[in-house]
Amino acid sequence: MALEFRAKNQHLRTGCLNVLLSLIDMLCQSLQDLSIDDLVGADSALTYVKDSGFKVDWLGKKLEEVKEKKKEEWWYADSRIRGRTERLEAEVLRQRNTSREREGKGVSRHCYPSNIG
Repeated sequence: MALEFRAKNQHLRTGCLNVLLSLIDMLCQSLQDLSIDDLVGADSALTYVKDSGFKVDWLGKKLEEVKEKKKEEWWYADSRIRGRTERLEAEVLRQRNTSREREGKGVSRHCYPSNIG
Protein backbone atom coordinates (compact mmCIF):
# COMPACT_ATOMS: atom_id res chain seq x y z
CA MET A 1 0.00 0.00 0.00
CA ALA A 2 2.77 2.47 0.81
CA LEU A 3 5.31 1.74 -1.89
CA GLU A 4 6.54 5.30 -2.25
CA PHE A 5 5.60 6.93 1.01
CA ARG A 6 7.68 10.10 0.83
CA ALA A 7 7.17 11.86 4.15
CA LYS A 8 10.29 11.65 6.32
CA ASN A 9 8.86 13.72 9.14
CA GLN A 10 7.19 11.54 11.78
CA HIS A 11 4.35 14.04 12.28
CA LEU A 12 3.58 14.11 8.56
CA ARG A 13 3.60 10.31 8.36
CA THR A 14 1.31 10.07 11.37
CA GLY A 15 -1.00 12.72 9.94
CA CYS A 16 -1.21 10.97 6.59
CA LEU A 17 -1.96 7.62 8.22
CA ASN A 18 -4.65 9.28 10.34
CA VAL A 19 -6.24 10.72 7.19
CA LEU A 20 -6.12 7.30 5.57
CA LEU A 21 -7.70 5.59 8.58
CA SER A 22 -10.37 8.28 8.86
CA LEU A 23 -11.19 7.88 5.19
CA ILE A 24 -11.54 4.11 5.54
CA ASP A 25 -13.67 4.57 8.66
CA MET A 26 -15.92 7.07 6.89
CA LEU A 27 -16.50 4.74 3.95
CA CYS A 28 -17.64 2.02 6.36
CA GLN A 29 -20.52 4.19 7.61
CA SER A 30 -24.07 3.74 6.35
CA LEU A 31 -25.21 5.87 3.43
CA GLN A 32 -27.72 7.66 5.65
CA ASP A 33 -24.88 8.89 7.85
CA LEU A 34 -22.90 10.30 4.92
CA SER A 35 -23.61 13.67 3.38
CA ILE A 36 -22.64 14.90 -0.06
CA ASP A 37 -20.14 17.20 1.69
CA ASP A 38 -18.59 14.18 3.42
CA LEU A 39 -18.03 12.54 0.04
CA VAL A 40 -16.52 15.70 -1.42
CA GLY A 41 -14.16 15.82 1.57
CA ALA A 42 -13.36 12.15 1.04
CA ASP A 43 -12.28 12.94 -2.53
CA SER A 44 -9.88 15.57 -1.20
CA ALA A 45 -8.58 13.23 1.48
CA LEU A 46 -8.02 10.48 -1.08
CA THR A 47 -6.07 12.89 -3.29
CA TYR A 48 -3.92 13.88 -0.30
CA VAL A 49 -3.21 10.24 0.52
CA LYS A 50 -2.37 9.44 -3.12
CA ASP A 51 -0.10 12.48 -3.39
CA SER A 52 1.73 11.28 -0.28
CA GLY A 53 2.75 8.14 -2.13
CA PHE A 54 0.15 5.62 -1.03
CA LYS A 55 -1.19 3.24 -3.64
CA VAL A 56 -4.88 3.32 -2.79
CA ASP A 57 -6.63 2.51 -6.05
CA TRP A 58 -8.80 0.03 -4.16
CA LEU A 59 -9.94 2.81 -1.85
CA GLY A 60 -10.71 5.05 -4.82
CA LYS A 61 -12.92 2.31 -6.28
CA LYS A 62 -14.73 1.95 -2.95
CA LEU A 63 -15.27 5.71 -2.77
CA GLU A 64 -16.74 5.74 -6.28
CA GLU A 65 -19.10 2.88 -5.34
CA VAL A 66 -20.28 4.75 -2.24
CA LYS A 67 -20.77 7.98 -4.23
CA GLU A 68 -22.82 6.14 -6.85
CA LYS A 69 -25.02 4.54 -4.19
CA LYS A 70 -25.48 7.93 -2.52
CA LYS A 71 -26.53 9.46 -5.86
CA GLU A 72 -29.09 6.69 -6.32
CA GLU A 73 -30.40 7.25 -2.79
CA TRP A 74 -30.62 11.00 -3.40
CA TRP A 75 -32.37 10.48 -6.75
CA TYR A 76 -34.93 8.15 -5.17
CA ALA A 77 -35.63 10.57 -2.31
CA ASP A 78 -35.85 13.50 -4.75
CA SER A 79 -38.31 11.65 -6.99
CA ARG A 80 -40.50 10.81 -3.98
CA ILE A 81 -40.52 14.47 -2.93
CA ARG A 82 -41.40 15.56 -6.46
CA GLY A 83 -44.26 13.05 -6.54
CA ARG A 84 -45.63 14.30 -3.25
CA THR A 85 -45.29 17.91 -4.39
CA GLU A 86 -47.17 17.18 -7.61
CA ARG A 87 -49.98 15.45 -5.68
CA LEU A 88 -50.18 18.36 -3.25
CA GLU A 89 -50.30 20.91 -6.08
CA ALA A 90 -53.06 18.90 -7.78
CA GLU A 91 -55.07 18.83 -4.54
CA VAL A 92 -54.65 22.59 -4.04
CA LEU A 93 -55.81 23.18 -7.61
CA ARG A 94 -58.81 20.90 -7.08
CA GLN A 95 -59.72 22.77 -3.89
CA ARG A 96 -59.46 26.13 -5.66
CA ASN A 97 -61.66 24.93 -8.50
CA THR A 98 -64.24 23.59 -6.05
CA SER A 99 -64.21 26.91 -4.19
CA ARG A 100 -64.68 28.85 -7.43
CA GLU A 101 -67.59 26.61 -8.44
CA ARG A 102 -69.29 27.26 -5.10
CA GLU A 103 -68.80 31.01 -5.49
CA GLY A 104 -70.15 30.86 -9.04
CA LYS A 105 -73.34 29.14 -7.84
CA GLY A 106 -73.88 31.76 -5.17
CA VAL A 107 -73.23 29.40 -2.28
CA SER A 108 -71.99 31.35 0.69
CA ARG A 109 -69.25 30.01 2.93
CA HIS A 110 -71.48 30.95 5.86
CA CYS A 111 -73.97 28.22 4.95
CA TYR A 112 -71.67 25.35 5.80
CA PRO A 113 -72.21 23.57 9.15
CA SER A 114 -68.62 24.19 10.22
CA ASN A 115 -69.34 27.94 10.22
CA ILE A 116 -72.59 27.71 12.19
CA GLY A 117 -72.71 28.27 15.89
